[in-house]
Amino acid sequence: VRSSSSIAASSLGQKIANQKQLSLKVLTGVDLQAPVTELYTDEETAKNFLERYGKVVVKPTDSAHGNGVTVNIRDIDALLVAVAAAKEFDSKGNVLLQEQVSGTDLRVLTIGGRFAAAALRIPAEVVGDGTSTLRELIEFENTKNPERGVNYTKRLNFIDLAAAERYLGVDIDSLKPAKGETVRVTGPANIGTGGRSIDVTDKIPAEIQQKAEKISRILGLPTCGVDFMVDNIEETKDYRFIEVNACPSFGLHLFPSEGQSRPVDKLFVDSLMEVV
Repeated sequence: VRSSSSIAASSLGQKIANQKQLSLKVLTGVDLQAPVTELYTDEETAKNFLERYGKVVVKPTDSAHGNGVTVNIRDIDALLVAVAAAKEFDSKGNVLLQEQVSGTDLRVLTIGGRFAAAALRIPAEVVGDGTSTLRELIEFENTKNPERGVNYTKRLNFIDLAAAERYLGVDIDSLKPAKGETVRVTGPANIGTGGRSIDVTDKIPAEIQQKAEKISRILGLPTCGVDFMVDNIEETKDYRFIEVNACPSFGLHLFPSEGQSRPVDKLFVDSLMEVV
């Protein structure tokens, strides 16, 4: 089972989770710390938003599995390019502007309404050889790494070249990292765009576990993935809520790049039996 939504899931809860801005509004009563988020309306308001926060994220308003998400935007030209990319992956062509916060992407999984597993999601990276460009390194990684495949058929997905081009810009064809230098090549940390996962299930503070469980109950989604940005996973105050996923991936917990495998598929089937 790669990913799934429980048969007990609320249809309304699924719709709310799939609309990022709406889920932020609905969950305000959970006392969540979240980055400032606004709907893109025009270039002028977007420019003002960028000037106010200095560094922003642009993403589709609905669930797009990391597609169309651009991070680390610092100028209006890059922002407008990102908006156009996000519109392609939004069912209604709507786009969100979000204050970019520091930290690492943390996925907390609930199954049957209870905390089940947690993993850090690390954006796709390549290691320099001193002579190859970033594009060449990405192509080499996709071709030669036997653990990479398409559409979750292997432990790691191919690195999304289009996502890397948006994130790196002209550097993809000009920059030649030094031998042994590790370089991030995509913005989103999604496994689908070539990222990897590190199991941290045993390190998550009870407060974050409880927040995820409460979100699960409020939205009526017994199985869901709750995303946070964290600087220190063991610090209870050091996190920001990002979004909810109504049909979360199990692969990053079953087959993490680092750390212990978690039997979330078994937990999921057991939870279905409880419903029946």
